[in-house]
Amino acid sequence: ATTSTSKRTGYHQFSGTVVAIDGTSLTVEKGGKSPKQMVFARAASLRPGDDLGKDSHVTVFWREEGGKAVAHRVVTRPEGGTPR
Repeated sequence: ATTSTSKRTGYHQFSGTVVAIDGTSLTVEKGGKSPKQMVFARAASLRPGDDLGKDSHVTVFWREEGGKAVAHRVVTRPEGGTPR
């Protein structure tokens, strides 16, 4: 339930927990039966969120650009809650 494509925007979604973050990239990991980790380059238009940090629960809206996954929007959400 974590990776999907929106036909209107061409963005994919990936939900999970931030395991690493710096000025140019964001690494998100989803747990469960088949854990997966994705590293996203940060789009120039992506502003760092005040509440975005390691161990944040997020949904990343991303596109593949030049062979890399590029995050264009990151929505933080409380654990087990609705997006903020």
